[in-house]
Amino acid sequence: MNQKNQKSIPEYYTVKVEAEVPTIITYRVLASSPEEAIERLQYASISEPVKPNLAKMKKKNAKAYRQGTLEIQASKKY
Repeated sequence: MNQKNQKSIPEYYTVKVEAEVPTIITYRVLASSPEEAIERLQYASISEPVKPNLAKMKKKNAKAYRQGTLEIQASKKY
């Protein structure tokens, strides 16, 4: 009877969500034309923080771990 009345103790969990998130990445590129600027993106540096659009996020799957461990406690595919 004591086991039924005992409340489970809350624990911290780490949840990792794999998702496709539309983001806006701003680069600063030195070029003589817009076409050349697009071609030089691979050598450019990011000039502003990445801005995610969370409203359009598509979740793939999520995994929950106990805080500080690597053992998967639960998972869900979307």
